[in-house]
Amino acid sequence: MADINNHPDERQHTVAAPEPSRYQGVIRRDLFERLEWPLWEPISSVRVLDLPLGPGGTPAWVPLFNGDTSEGVHPLGLQPATNPPLSRLRVHLETITYHDWWQDAEMLDHIPKPLVMENTPDQGPITLAQFVREVVAYAESPAMLRAREALWFPQRSHKDRLFYADCYEEKEVNVNGLSEGEWWLIGITDIAGFTEETWSKELEEQARRVQSSRGD
Repeated sequence: MADINNHPDERQHTVAAPEPSRYQGVIRRDLFERLEWPLWEPISSVRVLDLPLGPGGTPAWVPLFNGDTSEGVHPLGLQPATNPPLSRLRVHLETITYHDWWQDAEMLDHIPKPLVMENTPDQGPITLAQFVREVVAYAESPAMLRAREALWFPQRSHKDRLFYADCYEEKEVNVNGLSEGEWWLIGITDIAGFTEETWSKELEEQARRVQSSRGD
């Protein structure tokens, strides 16, 4: 059996990835499209596109959280992350879960388990801020850090930045080991390979797309 510390090649995303036809659409993309979210970086680096209330204002990228404590939250972060608002989700990073190497190395049982978010009735639905905060902590867990090192380096430089790209959803019912009923499995995809200049241009285009969708 292969060692998790043996580095794989760059092939990715072919281990039991869900078909696009199974994506249902509960994630609030009107919120998530306003995120600049570097993965595996301090939570203080996550930003949101702050939009002016009226026409003629200038959009600005501002912190989602005020400092590493994540106690102060931008108003966008207080919105439910899903529609309808949900109090429980499972979340995984597709670039980890669906990498070829797990199957090639016969180590499918070593794939990190999805993050489980489940709020009590008193806590209410999962907000955008809670979603980001818990995924940041999940990505820094020992299992995820081991997987990241094994799958990506030394083929990628540790200086390479990976950014949140999108979410995909799949409905689940009665997941083993969890409370009964309906769950949603959220798969996070990422993008990489941007220089500082090209990423700045991407953020400008992202701001234009968001404003256009609002009719500004």
